[in-house]
Amino acid sequence: MKDSARGGVIVTVIILALVFYFAIWTQGCDTPSNGNGGREVPMAPDFEVETMDGDMVKLSDFAGEKAVVLDFFATWCGPCIIEMPFLQEFYAQYSDRVEVFAISDEGPDKTDDILELLDELEITFPAIQDTSQAINNLYPHRAIPFLVVIGLDGKIIDTHLGADPNIGNVLVRQLELDVEAEETPEETEEPVGLEEEVGEEPEVSGEAAGEEATEESGESEEETKEETEEETEE
Repeated sequence: MKDSARGGVIVTVIILALVFYFAIWTQGCDTPSNGNGGREVPMAPDFEVETMDGDMVKLSDFAGEKAVVLDFFATWCGPCIIEMPFLQEFYAQYSDRVEVFAISDEGPDKTDDILELLDELEITFPAIQDTSQAINNLYPHRAIPFLVVIGLDGKIIDTHLGADPNIGNVLVRQLELDVEAEETPEETEEPVGLEEEVGEEPEVSGEAAGEEATEESGESEEETKEETEEETEE
């Protein structure tokens, strides 16, 4: 009886552990929350910062040019590491229309770790080390990975919390990247060889030629008959 009860307890513990594990990996890693508690604003707060590649970027410069996705992550966050390759796959296909920024608020002592992780995952979109948490304060969140989707007009379209292997398709739909421009119908070309050549008369079949000869002969006989009648009258 005791063994049965003990087995039931073990099963219960395993189930609870699995539920907890699933919640962590799908909802993200907890991180300190700042500002207004994650309340979404219509326009994306602007910022100007230097990327880890040494380039200066200003968010508002992308308005009207590209949509933007902000990916808040950390090197210690498992779900962040899982989602990044899916973001890279999306970026590789749509980098001409969407810019993605990986943003970590880890300190200067983590710079090498960040660069090593990005290199290991073969991430090609720009990364920002937000050590002052200035950008994090503009876009407060309670956990990571946390994505902010900004439209071509500079307005926030949506936010995503937690790792999503299908994030690429979600972004394509939200940013309407699957809407293709209407193609201009091509003009129908005339088949080669149907154009009339100047200076050449169309060929006449034997039957048609015979009919034309008969008509000409009939006309000649009528003219001869008329001339004979005129001479007789004279």
